[in-house]
Amino acid sequence: MRQTMRTKLFFLDIRTVMRFVAIFTCCLGVLIGTSDTAIADEGQFFVLALDESGQPVLDLGEDEIRLFQGDEVCSTKSIQVETNGMKIALLVDNSGPASNSLNSLRDGLQGFLEALPLEHEVGLFTLAGYVRQRVDFTADREALIKDATSIFAEQNAGAVIIEGLLETWERRFKDEDPWPVFVVVAYDGPENSRSVRERKINEFTIETMQRGATVHTLLITTSGGDNFNSETTRIVTLNVTRNTGGVYQSIAAASGMVGELKKLAATMASDYELLKNRYRVGFECRGDLVGPFKVEVTRPGVGVQASATRQVSR
Repeated sequence: MRQTMRTKLFFLDIRTVMRFVAIFTCCLGVLIGTSDTAIADEGQFFVLALDESGQPVLDLGEDEIRLFQGDEVCSTKSIQVETNGMKIALLVDNSGPASNSLNSLRDGLQGFLEALPLEHEVGLFTLAGYVRQRVDFTADREALIKDATSIFAEQNAGAVIIEGLLETWERRFKDEDPWPVFVVVAYDGPENSRSVRERKINEFTIETMQRGATVHTLLITTSGGDNFNSETTRIVTLNVTRNTGGVYQSIAAASGMVGELKKLAATMASDYELLKNRYRVGFECRGDLVGPFKVEVTRPGVGVQASATRQVSR
């Protein structure tokens, strides 16, 4: 039998650990400020390069983007334009509470998949009792919809929301994935993840932020969702969603899933269009990443907008 999580959780506001403020300019250099907290000696940031007419410049080389840590020049390790689409892990809670709204859940998933542009790959996972990969990452909407609309609720199984996030991140995403995204559809029923330490959850949140991942959550509340484990689900998903700049929505009527998931698909597509022309730049500095930093583009006539995260103002 699984051991349910009983330890009281105190989550970091990750923004106090890793706070970046981008100052946008149309000049050749832009400052990125950080807190005084050291993070690591490697990292990444995001750069939008524009020509004098305001059009994106998409052919910069590694030697044309330079990052300074104080007076020291950091090494550019990689540079990639974010035009390959999102890689989305769709995590679905099909535990006991889903049994009363199974049609709404299926319809909501179908609406989400139909509304999401085809350039984005989706992997489908269910979370009743254990993490099950139902469909590997693919752009084949027909295969995804066929499986999503055949999901059944497992009445006697609790959800493993936290395990789903951690296991999928560790096993299904790669360092080179351009834009990792989670979409979590969860009920506020019992959370049956095996004992997961607060440290692991905070490490996951920091890693997702550092790699520019995004977590979105739709939580369906029920009359029975008033126990400690359901509150754990709410706290964990709210913490990681807000710290990665995702959308967090809680609804009481399960029938609202259809509209909310379609709206989420539209928001995600809009975010991608807004950010897709940015370079993801991997870098390495001699010491810990303690700011301030300055980004420069050496090509004449090219301005730069830089940020250390992929978060969109909402």
